Amino acid sequence: MQRRTVCLGCMREKGQAQVCPFCGYREGTPPAAPHYLTPGTILAGKYLIGRGLGHGGFGITYIARDEVLGVKLAIKEYMPQDCAGRAPGESRVTPFSGEGTKRLADGLESFLQEARILARFDGSPNIVGVRDFFTENGTAYLVMNYLEGITLRQYLVRSGGKPVPFNKTLGIFLPVMDALRTVHEAGLLHRDVSPDNIFLTTSGQVTLIDFGAARQSMGAQASISVILKPGYAPEEQYRSRGNQGPWTDIYALGATMYRTLTGKIPPESLERLRQDCLVPPSRLGIALPPGAEAALLRAMAVRAEDRFRSVDEFRAALLASAQGQPAPSPRPQGQSPAPGPRPAPDRRPTQERQPAQGRQPAQGGRPAQGGRPAQEEVTYPLPHKNKRASSGVRPAVIVTAVALSLTLLLVVGFFIYLSSALDGADLPGLDLMQTPANSVSPTATPDAGAQQTPTPEVEETPTADPSLGPFDQGARPSQPLSSFVPRAGRLLTVEDENATVTWVTGNAPSARPDMLRGQFAYDAETGSPQGGVYGYYLASDGSLRYASVEEGGEDVLILPGDCAVGVSFTGELGESRILAVNYSGSVGGAQVQDAIVVECASGYAFYAPDKGLLLLQTGMEGGEVLRRIVSDEADGAGVYASFVE
Repeated sequence: MQRRTVCLGCMREKGQAQVCPFCGYREGTPPAAPHYLTPGTILAGKYLIGRGLGHGGFGITYIARDEVLGVKLAIKEYMPQDCAGRAPGESRVTPFSGEGTKRLADGLESFLQEARILARFDGSPNIVGVRDFFTENGTAYLVMNYLEGITLRQYLVRSGGKPVPFNKTLGIFLPVMDALRTVHEAGLLHRDVSPDNIFLTTSGQVTLIDFGAARQSMGAQASISVILKPGYAPEEQYRSRGNQGPWTDIYALGATMYRTLTGKIPPESLERLRQDCLVPPSRLGIALPPGAEAALLRAMAVRAEDRFRSVDEFRAALLASAQGQPAPSPRPQGQSPAPGPRPAPDRRPTQERQPAQGRQPAQGGRPAQGGRPAQEEVTYPLPHKNKRASSGVRPAVIVTAVALSLTLLLVVGFFIYLSSALDGADLPGLDLMQTPANSVSPTATPDAGAQQTPTPEVEETPTADPSLGPFDQGARPSQPLSSFVPRAGRLLTVEDENATVTWVTGNAPSARPDMLRGQFAYDAETGSPQGGVYGYYLASDGSLRYASVEEGGEDVLILPGDCAVGVSFTGELGESRILAVNYSGSVGGAQVQDAIVVECASGYAFYAPDKGLLLLQTGMEGGEVLRRIVSDEADGAGVYASFVE
């Protein structure tokens, strides 16, 4: 049988190679989870399904390819795990007994609604585009454009959880505000704005994704589903009859900005009802204009009536503070948001004189449709075409020309920033206040202190962030893979979800002299080994493997020979990807140096020199611990030598 020439891991042409030279995916790799479709499945007669990109409670997203057009795509499959399932190796989705059939049918209608919503925004530059929708295998599929890049959450993780400076944060969120304005003008709410649903593409685009929770419910009093992310959802979203409107998305937008600015997830809105425990960013040592902080805190007000009524109001307040202008006068506190759709442009309240809030052109100068009538001009940090004609040479003309020149420089920097987001680089293109005089060249010496300890008095100068080096695409470990095994002569106590096991390590057993290290499980109470002898060895392709000494026994891949950031492989933890190398810091209460971080279906694994797999946990920065070494002691009694030649 002829081998497929398209890699099912990245959908690039790999020729007849079994292992993709671009992403490291091995042909024949099983699905990352039993309920995933098998890679290589064809849907609708033309869509080739590849590896799973991720899943939530209601759906699975796959990388895919249109075999007719030869286009890389993303396909989202409706798969509610609480009411339906799929047998391994099968394609059909089967509802569970009881109410599973009805719940699956109701969910399919909501999934179709998401497709309809996205179709309404086709062509909007900052909203993910939908290409097709179809039903098959007892469920439904949504075909979307494939986005090359990373989510904001992934960027924040790669930056080590460090705060992102205000000007750079603003540059990320202005396109998100454009997207939300479009959504709200259509009479819809997103209801799930969070770092997971803001995508930074390598082409320089910021895109709002995942409209699975979107509803036509602006100000609606009818009961609606409770969908939320703790820390980002306002209090009205916790109630099925909460008065939801644009202010609901504005809270989530503000909370996401707070997370980006401070590196901390804000407290849940319900916790703030009695006593507001939200700490202003300035009290955390974050440098930002006072007007911007006031606008952010107003967007995150616990009571809906105390928040901005529209994204445009929030945007105007942030831009005014960023450009040193007085912020628009706030609406009197306690005024309740009026239910129902927001007023049309020609019926907007006129008591506040606000900067022009017409829809901005898409990046690259593409004009938007349906913009509002031009009002008083303001200089935006993103491309725009609002130019006012004037006669004669006036100082204002000179100032405007200088401002436009600086804006052009900032736009170029904006695209440079996002094109480097995959590599976890610093964000020079988003410093909206940066001028040629204070800009930093790419070869400047990184100033880690400026990034870690910003002060309110001095505007932070963007510098290369040395902590992002471990996440650089293609980076390789400084130590050989043979270093990432336990030392000989140790008693390692390993704790996982099911049990605690003590492993005794030693030199290679005589039966396998090619092994770097041998080990066996040991029961201290009985003083005897438990099971056989295993060991680590380097294969002919340079990969690090773990195998049984007995012929024909277990043999699994630990780390690939081509161990570089971005390389995907299937090993002891299933489908995995090298997330970082030469990683140093504190993980699970232990200090690591030059560790290799692997992202897998279960979470994040940390391989340390002289330890091997030190820690496996559900989150990069913490979460549930699935496996860890709890003690590492010397084999003083010579247990290994007593049982292994």
